[in-house]
Amino acid sequence: MEFFSFWLSLFTHFILLNLTIAHLSNHENFLSCLSRRISDFTVEPRVIHTSEDSSFFSILNFSIQNPRFSVLEAPKPVSIITPVQATDVQSTIKCARLHDIHVRTRSGGHDYEGFSYIARTRPFVVIDMRNLRSITLDVDNRTGWVQTGATIGELYYEIGKLRKSLAFPAGLYPTVGIGGQFGGGGYGTLMRKYGLSADNVIDAHIVDSSGRFLDREGMGEDFFWAIRGGGGSSFCVVLAWKIRLVDVPTVVTVFDVTKTSEKEAVRTINNWQYVADKVPDNLFVRAMLQRSNDTAVYASFPGLYLGPNPRFSVLEAPKPVSIITPVEATDVQSTIKCARLHDIHVRTRSGGHDYEGFSYIARTRPFVVIDMRNLRSITLDVDNRTGWVQTGATIGELYYEIGKLRKSLAFPAGLYPTVGIGGQFGGGGYGTLMRKYGLSADNVIDAHIVDSSGRFLDREGMGEDFFWAIRGGGGSSFCVVLAWKIRLVDVPTVVTVMVHAGCKT
Repeated sequence: MEFFSFWLSLFTHFILLNLTIAHLSNHENFLSCLSRRISDFTVEPRVIHTSEDSSFFSILNFSIQNPRFSVLEAPKPVSIITPVQATDVQSTIKCARLHDIHVRTRSGGHDYEGFSYIARTRPFVVIDMRNLRSITLDVDNRTGWVQTGATIGELYYEIGKLRKSLAFPAGLYPTVGIGGQFGGGGYGTLMRKYGLSADNVIDAHIVDSSGRFLDREGMGEDFFWAIRGGGGSSFCVVLAWKIRLVDVPTVVTVFDVTKTSEKEAVRTINNWQYVADKVPDNLFVRAMLQRSNDTAVYASFPGLYLGPNPRFSVLEAPKPVSIITPVEATDVQSTIKCARLHDIHVRTRSGGHDYEGFSYIARTRPFVVIDMRNLRSITLDVDNRTGWVQTGATIGELYYEIGKLRKSLAFPAGLYPTVGIGGQFGGGGYGTLMRKYGLSADNVIDAHIVDSSGRFLDREGMGEDFFWAIRGGGGSSFCVVLAWKIRLVDVPTVVTVMVHAGCKT
């Protein structure tokens, strides 16, 4: 019996050794195959990254959201490919197939299960689409091509730059990758009106499991149907998607109704389920049940209405005598001086996330609205970790500009990218970084303003008490803030976002 056990153990070790050698051989042959097909030393940025390269772990960990998969014991790819053109993907697929290497495809990286960068069955390679992120839009024909490595936030930003009355139906969170969003179906607040993201994809460029480059006609309708909701990377590597843009009003209404009483929460949920499918398609409302402690349950109903807040858009609502859209500081100075001279009240509007109408309604006397939409430039000095942001910009635009220059820097502000800088900073500005770095207002180090006399002032000119007041007391209560100087803060290039419902059944 002992003799048999010895030989069985020896045989098992022999098999495992041979498998290990085979895996190493496959890996080496795979890399050799790639090096013959991809001239990596003549391409910038580099395409092939192995564990011997200094770039390997920074690229691998860049978008890993779950620390469970960033530990040393987690399976690692034999190499990471960051393609810059379709032929790089074709070469990777052909070599991987030839040498029995599994393929994982990663887009934005919002993948808490690790499906886009982990494989446990055999050696694998990760195709990271970070370099394939171009967005080309044809707003006249309401179409566009979006490469898989882009994020939905980048897509929204590019659409908004060209035409405010167009949009694309996708999710709320701007860092979600196009590949996962479209390949997984893609639900969002426009889906009652326009369907899922996948319903608005009209063509795609892919590389199939044989390494062929195909479009919709080439892959066939069944294949095209499968990649839009069945997980694009389950069938192929999607390089780019052709999308249909949709019409939206230039002004929409966002709201969130919360019921903290358990009795009220249950009653409202019960009522909601009878009308949720009957309300107009322009209205999206979802119901969320959460626990505030071990026993208390509350319900929230966040929603979007494709139209302005009717409370302030009716004919009876007070209207300004004029709207000023300044393009330079002197326009604001002139407005303030003339308004003061002729007893005209002044309202200042930044991003417009103002459900009470304080930035565009006055009931006491004739008023003028100074709309800061044209004063939205953002100038950053990442080496000194500072920047100037004009009041008409949004926090999403600020995040985007910081991210373009340096991923390890950020600014402490809110979650919603369309919130205006003026209201965010003037109201204090809380957000997810506030426990580490304080409020937005705590990271404002200077400002340019026009005071009630029409004078242009900076921090030194206005004085410390005045500077303190505009950062949290509502900037427009005291003056018109033209621009804010901010301090940027350090953040890791990879962070973890979590949601825990805490519900028991």
